[in-house]
Amino acid sequence: MRPKKSLPAVFDGRAFRYADARVAGLSRGHIRSSTSVGPHRGIRVPERITSPLGADLAYAASAPEDVALASVSACRVWGIPLPLSIGSRMHTFVAVRSPRHVPSGVAVTGFKLAGHLYSVREVDGVRALSPCVAWAQSAAVLALREVLVQADALLTRADNYPGRRHQGALATLDELRAVTAAWTGRVGVARLRAALQLVRPGSESPGESRLRFVLSEAGFAEPIVQHRVYDRGRFVARIDLSYPPLKIALEYDGEHHFTVAKAMEDIERRRELERLGWIVIQVTRRDIRDPSRLFARLRVAMLARSS
Repeated sequence: MRPKKSLPAVFDGRAFRYADARVAGLSRGHIRSSTSVGPHRGIRVPERITSPLGADLAYAASAPEDVALASVSACRVWGIPLPLSIGSRMHTFVAVRSPRHVPSGVAVTGFKLAGHLYSVREVDGVRALSPCVAWAQSAAVLALREVLVQADALLTRADNYPGRRHQGALATLDELRAVTAAWTGRVGVARLRAALQLVRPGSESPGESRLRFVLSEAGFAEPIVQHRVYDRGRFVARIDLSYPPLKIALEYDGEHHFTVAKAMEDIERRRELERLGWIVIQVTRRDIRDPSRLFARLRVAMLARSS
């Protein structure tokens, strides 16, 4: 196989539009021998792209300066959680400030936003709508539970949050309220308003937010988020969700809990809590999909504490 030809510095190591390279004087053969077909028509990339995030970044890197990643694509670049069915689609969402022409393509959806909503930041070397505006836009395609998951993720400061790409909170509660007020009359605003009533800072995973949501939907009292347990001044555990007066702990076990080391740590932690009189209920993703058995265990635990 022939070695790739070098490219001019302006095109080397980055995504670019085929048309721009031709205008700059590069031959068709030179372009094709030096790059791979991009995730979107007319875009060339240094290496083949297989992930939705890679497709978003490649499009944004070669887009005009007045085009920004939006909605689901902005969520991906910020590390805001998405359900797999939506987040795994090789489709890029972009936005422009009104009245500019909206970009289009086979795998591109464009939005036109009023000036007061077109809030753009630079992240990973590309332009994306602010996390708050991305959240508001995504509410059009997400169920209320997932809108809540995203709101919790925006407020959390937990560095161990799964998929976190940037440190610290991505938004404040006041910012979420402001964008919700500005979204009046747009698709998804009812879900934004409902999520604001349920959002709580401190969540450390999407699973914890989903668990809190299904408990609320089933009529259970709202549990405390990240309650700390001490034994005579010694820190024992920080519980995902709990009912401290009843000493009932709900621990959501995501996939990272199923390594040998983490499983051993969880066993010791559970033993410590049970020694202090806590009832510990472990919850998995399967319990969120079908919570009937979880609800039964929780009701039994609550009945035992009230008797």
